[in-house]
Amino acid sequence: MKRLCILLALFMSPSLSLAQDSLSFRVVGWNLESGESSIRLIRRQMADKDGVDIWGLSEVPSSNAISALESAAEEGENADFEVVFGSTGGNDRLAVLFDTTRFERVGEPEELSFVQLTPGLRAPLVVRLKGRQSGTEFLFMVNHLKRGGVQNPTRIQQAELINQWAQDQELPIITVGDFNFDYDVDLGDAGFPHRDRGFDELIRDGVFVYLRPDRLLKTNADDNFNSVLDFVFVAHAPFAWRGESRILERDGDEPAEENDFDDSQQQSDHRPVDAIFTLRGEGDNLALTETATKSADGSGNRSEILDRLEEIERELVELRKQLTE
Repeated sequence: MKRLCILLALFMSPSLSLAQDSLSFRVVGWNLESGESSIRLIRRQMADKDGVDIWGLSEVPSSNAISALESAAEEGENADFEVVFGSTGGNDRLAVLFDTTRFERVGEPEELSFVQLTPGLRAPLVVRLKGRQSGTEFLFMVNHLKRGGVQNPTRIQQAELINQWAQDQELPIITVGDFNFDYDVDLGDAGFPHRDRGFDELIRDGVFVYLRPDRLLKTNADDNFNSVLDFVFVAHAPFAWRGESRILERDGDEPAEENDFDDSQQQSDHRPVDAIFTLRGEGDNLALTETATKSADGSGNRSEILDRLEEIERELVELRKQLTE
C-alpha cells in the first residue's frame, strides 16, 4: 500500500506540467428541487457559474423550464447547448445539457429503465459524447436514486444494477447526481454505518471511483442529516484522465465554505457539485483516493490494484524514456 501511495503522489504532483494538447472540461450535477424552488433564481445561479461544459440536472420540473435552463447554461459561454430531457419521474425529471461547440452527441440518449424499479422513480439518463478537439468518447450519466431513508433497499438495489450495467460498458463513464447515499460529512470515509450501503454497491469491485472533494460538506439543507447526498463517480477512466471535484455554493461560483445552509421557497435545497477533468499525457492518472478504491467489504480488489500498478509502472518507464530523449 505504501507503494500505491507513492505512485498516486507522483500523479498528483504539480511538477507534472500539462501537455500542450491537454483538454479540460467541467461538469456540474445539481438537484433543482422541482416545485419548491424558483426557476428564475435557479437560472441566475446557473448563469453565474462559468465554464461549465456539461450539466447533469435532477428534479427538473417540466419541459417549460428547459428553455430557461438552456439559456442559463449558454449565458456568458458564447456557445450553444443541446438539451436531453428525461421522460421518467413525472415532474421530477432528469436532464443533460452540453456545449455543442466542445462535444457532439453520438447516437441516441438512453434511459436505463431497469434501474427505475417503480414508476415514480427516475431511470438514469445516459448520453454518449465525443470531444470535438480530442476525439475522446465517454458516457455521461445523471442519476436521482430513491430517498426513503437510510439503507433503503430499493436504493441499494438501484446501485447494484448501475454497477452491473457499468461492468458491461467499454467507454469511460462520468456519472453525477443526487444518489441519496447519506455519506456522513465527518465519518463517511470509515464506511458502514456512516454511509449508505448503496455507495458500497456502486463502487463494488472497483467499477466506479468516487471523485471525492478535498473538503466534504453537506449537500442537502435538511437539519436532520449531516451528509453528502450528491456525488461525482467515474468508471473505466483511462490513464490520461485527471479529475477533481468540489461542493459549490448555490450562488456565485465558489466552493462551499460553511457546512450548514438554509432552504427556502426560492432556493434549491441542494448544493451543486462540480468536477473538472483534464485529459493529459501518458503516465498521468485520474487522481484517486485509497478510500475511494475500496470494495464494499473494505478490503479492496487487491489483484486488480496490483495489475493496475504494474501497468502504471510501465507507463512511467515509457514516459521517462520520452523525457530523456
